Amino acid sequence: MMKRILSLISIIAILFIATGCINVTSAIESIEVDKSTIPTEVTVGDFVLSDIEIIIHRTDNTSYKKTITKSMLSDDALQKLKKPGVHNIYVRYEGKIDLMTIVLLEKYPNITITFETNGGSEIQDQVITKNSKVSKPSNPTKEGYVFGGWFTDIEMKNEFSFTTIVAESITLYAKWGSRENVVTFNGAAAMSQDAEHWISQTKSDYYNGSYSLALDDIDQYLKINQTDAWAWSFRANLLKKMERYREAVESFDMLIALDSSHAEAYNDRALILAGGLNRDDEALASLEAALQIEPFNANIWYNKGMVLEKMERNNESLEAYRRAIDLDEGLDRAWFRQGHVLMRLGRNSKALKCFQKAAQLDPANSLYQQSLQDMGALTMNDLDVNGLAANGLDMDDLAVDLQENMLDFSASSARPGR
Repeated sequence: MMKRILSLISIIAILFIATGCINVTSAIESIEVDKSTIPTEVTVGDFVLSDIEIIIHRTDNTSYKKTITKSMLSDDALQKLKKPGVHNIYVRYEGKIDLMTIVLLEKYPNITITFETNGGSEIQDQVITKNSKVSKPSNPTKEGYVFGGWFTDIEMKNEFSFTTIVAESITLYAKWGSRENVVTFNGAAAMSQDAEHWISQTKSDYYNGSYSLALDDIDQYLKINQTDAWAWSFRANLLKKMERYREAVESFDMLIALDSSHAEAYNDRALILAGGLNRDDEALASLEAALQIEPFNANIWYNKGMVLEKMERNNESLEAYRRAIDLDEGLDRAWFRQGHVLMRLGRNSKALKCFQKAAQLDPANSLYQQSLQDMGALTMNDLDVNGLAANGLDMDDLAVDLQENMLDFSASSARPGR
């Protein structure tokens, strides 16, 4: 009896295994390499096999994707993929096969950077590897002119940054600024005339959009008059506009060294530290110094609130925004940011009132209106509990506010008394 039972169990197990095997092998009809996942231009060192996928088609008309693994390739194919060239590779999976073609480069192709000096001294072309940076050459020279930087277009509208990754051959064009002959004399009169010349050139080049030239001009002026606070402020804000933030902070430091009571310098320095360099602790200290000088300046309190909010010190940022509003009830952006902080603290009914106040002060502001619409989609019960605080609002809009609230350079570019 026992032998019969064991025999029956064995037969059932064999049938189960056989049936399972038949189902597995017959379920896959074909495989196909997904050509969209094959890299079109890649070096041997950068090639990653697992970036490529196969599409598995089943007999029930369904399909799914699977990452290619080394086990799907022969040893010979794996050796080919270690060398540059055009390789035809067979992919095998569950008894099915497909062919793919991989083109591997020994290295990225070379590209040529041509320097058009527009009448200046010659600059040799650079041959560099694709997807790399251009080495900044020595400035060309041209009699009667001062070099104003390299531009990517003949119209000289787009200045080239040597931090850019270049993917194709390009031509860079030299920009030149004319220099009037300055008659020099011995003594202070000559120094004064030179200084006026460089101030005039600074403004001219700046308003023409030649920021590199304007920077050279103001540096020439500062060689003559290193104690001109306006010039250091101009230089700092120009560097900020050129996104050379560390140098901008250094110029503000020079300005503060000349005039330690310059609250605006501390304020603008802080905005660059927080908005451009993410050095929030230093930014906060700079704003504290500004408030020691001007404790009733609503804009500085607002900026302090933004930095504290960025640091996620919500209660402190809320207090700073409140101080700003107490000093200037019409400061709509302070009402708006206060609303965001209140949401993060789960106090959404009060946040709604802040958004309403901001929209009332500036009804044309689409961001304010959108925030009101978002909150209007919630019930009052939602507002009392979680509301938008749980809706994943991020800090992107705060980063934008910090950037936009950096000093508007064009508004401060005119020299006092000029």
